[in-house]
Amino acid sequence: METTIKETIVEQCKAGKIPEEAKFIARTENKDVHFVVKEIASGGLAVLRRKTKFVGIGNGLRTKLNVNLGTSSVGEISEEVEKAKIAEKFKIDAITEMSMCGDIDKIRESIFQSVTMPVITCPIYQVAAENFDKGNGFKFNGGEILHNIEKHLKEGVSAVVLHLSMTKDAIKKLKNTKRIDSIVSKGGALTAAYMIENNCENPFIENFARIIEILHAHDATLILGNVMRSGGVCDEMDEL
Repeated sequence: METTIKETIVEQCKAGKIPEEAKFIARTENKDVHFVVKEIASGGLAVLRRKTKFVGIGNGLRTKLNVNLGTSSVGEISEEVEKAKIAEKFKIDAITEMSMCGDIDKIRESIFQSVTMPVITCPIYQVAAENFDKGNGFKFNGGEILHNIEKHLKEGVSAVVLHLSMTKDAIKKLKNTKRIDSIVSKGGALTAAYMIENNCENPFIENFARIIEILHAHDATLILGNVMRSGGVCDEMDEL
């Protein structure tokens, strides 16, 4: 289990300190450590933390590779663990665990125990999946979403994907679009469906201050999920 921290990597770098994460990244990327510290402090680099293994993403560093995995309508824990092991064998930098079926907590725990690379999650997947299993549909609340975000980070997740750019105004514009594929992001679609079903604004926006507090406490990275990207060559790059 992760413990909360007093000073984040960014805060240390802004204070002129050289955290162990910066040293690790400088060594593995063959970069000057002061360059790494400067880029982290300015927002040019993000850091994925996983115990004593760190991955830097951003300016001046090599391109990173991520593998998406997870159960959908079917799937076994052993299969997802094997995918994670193969990803680590071929030196993939991070994995995103996206399960929506089965014992999702157990799947995540098993992956943590099997690989050392950073793990990313999309918490609304689990919230939606478990509520659908209970027959609740989208009748859950922002508190459940916050609980899942915090639970994932306490377990050691390095980053969470949140679909902050979905708004009530964007949904209104979407209804008038001529797109063939309106929303191609699963997380974006789940967020939009939740908002429509509950006639509310984006729960990530409404609870953003608390989300930032949770991320800060665990020195985790926020990844903005792209909700309105075009889904094919027939759909134009419009205002959405």
